[in-house]
Amino acid sequence: MAAAKVFWDHGYHPTSIDDLCKATGLLRGSLYSAFGDKRGMLIAAFDRYAEKNLARLAESLNSAESSREVLRSALLYYSWSRTRRSRCFLMIGR
Repeated sequence: MAAAKVFWDHGYHPTSIDDLCKATGLLRGSLYSAFGDKRGMLIAAFDRYAEKNLARLAESLNSAESSREVLRSALLYYSWSRTRRSRCFLMIGR
């Protein structure tokens, strides 16, 4: 989702409706119709992110690795930046 990248790169508060319109190609009215407001778009982006990543975590937990190692890997994956600008999606509101 293009909106997720905008939120991810800039954070929630600095992201404007115009930023979201530009990234998604939606007109302001379409954005409001589909998501209600900026918060609705953030929630939709987070839901998609969570769905994808929970599936990844469930797959890992069902692997042959020890639960402790799977949990360690998951925590490292979700908490450490993979690039200098990258951060946990849960922290974008800060």
